[in-house]
Amino acid sequence: MLRERDRLIQMQVMVVDSLIIISAFAASYWLRKAMPRIVTEVKWRAILPLRDYLWIPVVAVPLWLLAFTYCSGTKWLHGKRQDVFLSVAKPLVLCGVVMALINFVFKPLTVSRMMMGLFFVLCLVFFHLTRRLTLLLVAQQEQTARNLLIVGSAETAEEMAKRLAELVAGAFHIAGIATRTKLANKDLDGVPVLGTIGDLQTIIDENVIDDVIFADPLADLTESEEVIRICEEVGVDIHLQADFFNVILSKTYVEQFDGLPFLTYSSAPRGAGPLLIKRVMDVTLSLALLILLSPFLALIGLLIKRTSEGPILFRQTRAGLNGREFTLYKFRSMHERAEEEMDRVAALKTSDGPSFKAKDDPRVTSIGRLLRRFSLDELPQLWNVLKGDMSIVGPRPVPMHEVERYERWQRRRLSMKPGMTCLWQVSGRSDLAFSQWMKLDLRYIDQWSLWLDLKVLLWTIPAVIRGRGSY
Repeated sequence: MLRERDRLIQMQVMVVDSLIIISAFAASYWLRKAMPRIVTEVKWRAILPLRDYLWIPVVAVPLWLLAFTYCSGTKWLHGKRQDVFLSVAKPLVLCGVVMALINFVFKPLTVSRMMMGLFFVLCLVFFHLTRRLTLLLVAQQEQTARNLLIVGSAETAEEMAKRLAELVAGAFHIAGIATRTKLANKDLDGVPVLGTIGDLQTIIDENVIDDVIFADPLADLTESEEVIRICEEVGVDIHLQADFFNVILSKTYVEQFDGLPFLTYSSAPRGAGPLLIKRVMDVTLSLALLILLSPFLALIGLLIKRTSEGPILFRQTRAGLNGREFTLYKFRSMHERAEEEMDRVAALKTSDGPSFKAKDDPRVTSIGRLLRRFSLDELPQLWNVLKGDMSIVGPRPVPMHEVERYERWQRRRLSMKPGMTCLWQVSGRSDLAFSQWMKLDLRYIDQWSLWLDLKVLLWTIPAVIRGRGSY
């Protein structure tokens, strides 16, 4: 029904997007090169030859197509005006961040900031105009709309009609409703009632119907087999809800294993495209930070070695994705035998739940207290991110012995790869109750998107500067 139509429109828009990127690149380079002649009052630095900038469209086109497809998909076709703008702005910001990192790591040339600014502004404007024009054209093509018949009880059919009516005009036309029992009303919320399920064959014969959608779950329709047979006979498409079970959190996917169809219920993000982008960003950002901060990391290591005995790094087995064990690295912030002194400091615990937090833990060294305050002890985990054990953003990894004490619902936080920062990191950390920490992690998993990751990263910067680290 809508899926095939939306995909066709999306493919056409993405072809236009590719042309826009190439045109915007050429225009921004020409404008920047012409700036010294247009604005003579400013002393302009000479721009590099065009060949030194050709990597930009080569990288930008596939990166944009990937980011836009998996960040926005076809949702903008059925969104509000502001949703259309955000569907362009969000993936464009992500592309800008990735391209800046790529330029820093792999091509450390002096790129004109004026040109890059013009490039992204032109892309933003023309991407948005393209989508507004597309929606206008779709709304005017009423002849392409598919006629839809809703089948179900009066309550569920009316609710389904309301939900579908909120979609963008031109997608389809609700021809009518077929209810399970005969109604006195001739319409439900303005949608005509054409008869009952028993009249379905007559309804299809006497009206132009392209699709039949079941508003009730399949298990509630005892007449479903007969309804499907009637629709199949005349080539009308049938759409059934896949909620065979009372599933609250999980999202449903249709997958195939060796040709066999399966309905997959998953309560964690499983989109291959967005997760691939997340991994690319993790590798790029962790590698860039390790290179950039290497002198600073060496200085911290030297200070730890000079101020206390023991190794520079602290290693501990933590719980990774779905309980996989991995070795986590941190700068050592406690005395060397701190783990052996747990019984001695147990009475100082100020946190609830299985995690151990003590505000005045005597095992913490003087330099360790400073590192913890500004979360500098976490920096070696960039190596964990590069290896693939962790992500930049995700639920914080915890020791295995704490996981063993989790309630069952709390274990779902392990369904996503652990990260260096998360909603808990920027929402109070040690000041939050354990249950709040768990709920924040689950909220992150349920609402995860690349845009959310970017927002958490931006929120982390002021949190670290203010010294809101754990004690």
